[in-house]
Amino acid sequence: MANLTHEPQRELFRLPKRRQSVARARTLVVAEVERWGLGQLSDDLSLAVSELVTNAVIHCRVSDAVIEVSIRWIGLTLQLEVADPEENRPVMREGDCFEMGGRGLHLVSALADSWGVRDRVVGKVVWASFKTEVKQP
Repeated sequence: MANLTHEPQRELFRLPKRRQSVARARTLVVAEVERWGLGQLSDDLSLAVSELVTNAVIHCRVSDAVIEVSIRWIGLTLQLEVADPEENRPVMREGDCFEMGGRGLHLVSALADSWGVRDRVVGKVVWASFKTEVKQP
């Protein structure tokens, strides 16, 4: 009898903790989801990955850190994850209109169907889930 279960599609990118990694992560994630046929999510994912990688670059205190960006397509959900070795969890702030930053998690929350943070042995993972219109093949 044929095995009808499918492995989730997954891609993992390891990037140095540098400002240039934000654009690189955005390019890699968008190219991969478009290759998977999920181009309708490109704009939301582009903004979400930019915000999450920017947070990791700015707030991770480990100078030579590697930031891991992964995407997984399981069923009708695309999961974006950004991991870094910083243990402090991000906090959604109530900033005023004159602050330059502090709105990233609000944007992720508005774009994603759900988001959250989980601890790792070293550091944390900030994740965001997006519903897809098609089921993973």
